[in-house]
Amino acid sequence: MPSVERGAAASGGGGGAGAGGGAAAGSREERRFDLDGELYTRAEFVKEYLGAAEWDAAERPPPPPPPHTMESAFSQAAASHSVAASIT
Repeated sequence: MPSVERGAAASGGGGGAGAGGGAAAGSREERRFDLDGELYTRAEFVKEYLGAAEWDAAERPPPPPPPHTMESAFSQAAASHSVAASIT
């Protein structure tokens, strides 16, 4: 269970999910969910729980969707066009 100190630090812009996670600060450090529903780094888990067992058991957030690019849009359009052409 997270302490009041860590929860307050995370909600105050310390990098919790409510603060935009690591993306806002330019950090790409992995974060995982704690029991309070917020995302924390491994270092924050170890500091809170004095070990890494909780980190190892913590759920990871889903990966972000791939970026939409013009190349992928053209590939999808070409693929759907070729399927439509073969049907008619």
